[in-house]
Amino acid sequence: HGLGTLSQRAEAPVAQALRDDAARALSSALRDEEETVRAAAAEALGRCGVKSYMGAIAELIDDRTPATTAIAALRALGSLGSPDPSVLVRASLHQDAEVVKEAVATAVAIAGPAGSKLLLAAASHARWDVRRAAARAIAARRDRHVLDDLRRLAEVEKDALAGEAMQDAIRILESGA
Repeated sequence: HGLGTLSQRAEAPVAQALRDDAARALSSALRDEEETVRAAAAEALGRCGVKSYMGAIAELIDDRTPATTAIAALRALGSLGSPDPSVLVRASLHQDAEVVKEAVATAVAIAGPAGSKLLLAAASHARWDVRRAAARAIAARRDRHVLDDLRRLAEVEKDALAGEAMQDAIRILESGA
């Protein structure tokens, strides 16, 4: 955690050397047997800003990964840029709804149909809170291509909070704002 922050604050030539050294040290911690160490390493790597470790961070995410580690890895990937959509699809299948919601939040930055597809799938998730998060993410993306699909989902939505978020998203998309 501290290594990532320190490398952000140093002057340019020193910062690059610190970032590279910190990233190398942190990348080995991604394979630590302790979950908290892996989660902290992923988060710190995201702060270092070294994109070459995105693949190693993405490997932490699967349906067996504890939620804290998967969430830290998703946040790190989001900090580093647009992660591969397949990583977010994998995360969206996680058994923990908090991981799925983090994947949804990260998917806002995924351009094109891949991001839209993931968010629409999340808008059909079994959990109301995931559907609500997906509707908010769809609104944030301002992707009018999903408007008809979102209308169909809103028509059958049973949960009041998820339905309200879907209606809000529909209004935002219709307004073109």
